[in-house]
Amino acid sequence: MNKENLKILIVDDVDTFIKIFSVFLKKLGFTNLLIAYNGLDAINIAKSSNPDMIIMDTCMPKFFGFEVCRSMRKEDYGKNIAIIGMSDIQYKEEWYEAGADCFVSKNDILKEDILLELTKDMAEKYNFK
Repeated sequence: MNKENLKILIVDDVDTFIKIFSVFLKKLGFTNLLIAYNGLDAINIAKSSNPDMIIMDTCMPKFFGFEVCRSMRKEDYGKNIAIIGMSDIQYKEEWYEAGADCFVSKNDILKEDILLELTKDMAEKYNFK
């Protein structure tokens, strides 16, 4: 997996988290990052930019994350995107029912070993180059 070529869409309505997470991903070698601040923007960016992976929060304006995931999975463009849901554990079941590949608590996503393992797993599942 070439980290520089992996296109990752980060979706969260909290600007501070987006900035922290972007810096964290870049430090790990992921440089091709896209940003959305709500569910509707996430759908539009995914349609136009074809990300390899989406890491998405749950509670956001203009659709909850798992609603966006469910919508994307129904469309051709969304069937081959690795989707990782993040939030409090209480939403785990909704994410998997919506078609997410995995779910991680927001506290754990910023742990280097967890994030690297997730990206490795998604790379194997979706055959990222």
